[in-house]
Amino acid sequence: MSPRMETLELADSLIMWLFCILIISVIVIQVIVFYLLGKRYSSKFGVSPTEMRKALKSGAITAIGPAMSRFIVGLGLIASLGAPLVLAHANVAGNTQYEVSSSQLAANVFNTALTADNFSPQVFTNVVWVLSLGCICMMILPLIAVKPLTVLRDRAINKTSVGMIIGISASIASFAYMSFGYAAGGKPTNLTAVLIGFFVMSAVCVFSKKDKFKTLKDWGYVISLMTAFVVVTVAF
Repeated sequence: MSPRMETLELADSLIMWLFCILIISVIVIQVIVFYLLGKRYSSKFGVSPTEMRKALKSGAITAIGPAMSRFIVGLGLIASLGAPLVLAHANVAGNTQYEVSSSQLAANVFNTALTADNFSPQVFTNVVWVLSLGCICMMILPLIAVKPLTVLRDRAINKTSVGMIIGISASIASFAYMSFGYAAGGKPTNLTAVLIGFFVMSAVCVFSKKDKFKTLKDWGYVISLMTAFVVVTVAF
C-alpha cells in the first residue's frame, strides 16, 4: 500500500470520525447556548417573536453564499484530507482559504504536497496539528470575548446612538478588512470580484427600499456573492 493510500485510509477511519464528531458537538452546543441567550435577551429588551424569526431567516439566507464556497473548496480537500477532518474544520473555522494554505504549508515542511504519492500519515498528522492550532483560537475567542462585550453592551444600553455606532462600525470594519485584504491579493480576479460584489450589493440596497422589493435585502449578500463568483468564473 502506498503512503497516500495509507493516509486516506487513516483520514476516513472510525477513530477520525469519532474525534471530529466531538469537535462538531462543541460547535452545536455553542449554537444552542447562544440561541437560548438570544431568546432570553429578546424578551428583556422588547424584541418581538416576529423580529426574532425575521433575524433567524436573514441569518440563514446570508449563510447560503459562504456555505456554497466552503462546500466547493471542501470537496477538493476531502480527496486529500478525508471527510471527517474537513467537515470538522469547516464547522469550527469556516475559513477555507486558511485551511487550504495552512494544510499546504504543513505538507511543504516535509517536501511534499497534499496530492503527492508520498503524502504519508506523518505528514497528515502535521497537517491536523497545524489546522487544530488555528481552530483552537476560533473556539476560545467566544469564551474570552463574551464577557467584555457584555459589559460594553450594558454601558451602551442607555445610549442608543452609541450602541448603533459601535454595531455599524464593527460591521464596516470587518467587511472592509476582508474586502481590501482579498482585493490586494495581486490577482485581477480578486479585485474584480470585490467590485462586482460592491456594485451588486449597492443596487440591491436601492431596490429593496421599494415596497415590492422589500424581501430582496434579505438575499442581498447571497446575490452579490454568487454574482461575483459566476462573473469571475466565466470571464477569467
